[in-house]
Amino acid sequence: MWCGSSMPRIRASSASAALAAALVAGCLVLAFHGERADLPALDAEGYPHVVPAARLLPELTARGKQIGRVEDGGVRLWANAAFGHRLDNPASGPVPLYLVARGSSVEGVYPYLTLRVDGELRDAVYVSSETWGLYRVSVELSRGEHDLEWSFVNDHSRYPESRDLDLHSLSFGTPPPEAERYHRWRAPCRLDPSRMAQRAFGRAEDDGYRLWNRGTLADDVYFPRAGRYDVRISAGPATAAADRSLLELLVDGRPVETLQVSGDGAVHTLSIEVDEGRHRLEWIHRAPPSDAPPEQDLLVRSITIGKPVLHTTRVMTPLRLSSDHVALSGDRVERRSNGVSLGGIWAMWQSGYLKQTVISEQQGTWRLTLRARGDLCDGRGPRVLVMTNADQLAVLEIDTVQFEDFALPLALAAGRHDLTLVYENDRFVDGSCDRNLYVEQVAFDRDEQGTMPAN
Repeated sequence: MWCGSSMPRIRASSASAALAAALVAGCLVLAFHGERADLPALDAEGYPHVVPAARLLPELTARGKQIGRVEDGGVRLWANAAFGHRLDNPASGPVPLYLVARGSSVEGVYPYLTLRVDGELRDAVYVSSETWGLYRVSVELSRGEHDLEWSFVNDHSRYPESRDLDLHSLSFGTPPPEAERYHRWRAPCRLDPSRMAQRAFGRAEDDGYRLWNRGTLADDVYFPRAGRYDVRISAGPATAAADRSLLELLVDGRPVETLQVSGDGAVHTLSIEVDEGRHRLEWIHRAPPSDAPPEQDLLVRSITIGKPVLHTTRVMTPLRLSSDHVALSGDRVERRSNGVSLGGIWAMWQSGYLKQTVISEQQGTWRLTLRARGDLCDGRGPRVLVMTNADQLAVLEIDTVQFEDFALPLALAAGRHDLTLVYENDRFVDGSCDRNLYVEQVAFDRDEQGTMPAN
């Protein structure tokens, strides 16, 4: 228990006033329920075992009162409680812990879960969503046995709201097999600083999150594909006396860039290179320069992670129309922008173009067929502008989520011609829809009669 001078001093950004007062006074009483669960030893590569919450919390009574119940595939706690487990660590180093949890809020404040290792406070998790989410904590452990204890510390009720904590499972070493369904932030996305999993030295305010000196915001973000992503942060000095602040971004513990933040509400942009998968983004408010005012608080309003920044692919291979049928897969078109190859399909997640130089050996009419599909947003699919040389030929509305053929006549004189397909109406609505274009094939069929299919 924390009491007297042995209690660590914490200036926790995520604590409510009542919780902070209880911690500082050393009077927060947490009942430890049952024996610590003895789990199998970690192997040399970590331990991917998933422990159900019911095993971690076999007893759901304290002092004769019910503190929770098993429901909805997990355990619901409606009172402050602590539970623990013992780990046998084979080698010194960081051990990732993955908690699947959700919580309900009172006055906008969600449950806090602290973690102690061998009695020492190591970390805290802010369970900031009412849907199941995956929360990661990494702790440095020496070789040997360790006691880990989790504590739900800020239970509160104000009718009709009740702050409760739901626990589903705890995993070690690697995420649980069904981790994909529990991602809370998935790029592209807009992060709410006041609901990030780990926050220290600061407080939530109506228009953002105030970071004190050395304050941090951190959380995991899932990136569905490898690449370079633009990160935009809306932030500025929290007080009129402060004219600038320093904000450092770390990705998986690696420093990426330090921004000098100045101006009220300014948007600052930087880029990060990441592999596909889950990555930890951590923002740290660094100490201001020595000539700066002593109070140099920073107000973070939002953090936005865009779509991957995709590069134009240039493969100079003109297409010679020397037979009655010539076709290219989407990812073999001569010049392709803002997309990636997916098994022969060119997937475009941003507005861009496909451009192909064709050589017609004689004057004639061809049937140009684009085989494509789209992801719809606001009820509309991708719009593709078809151009030959510098002239607009047609506009195609790709309003189907299944691959279909879209055909139109193409009259060509003998010689070289540039055919360009422009995807021009990309749209993304966070949490709602994402319009994308997928091109499977571009085909040319000789059509001396100029006849066209029904579509």
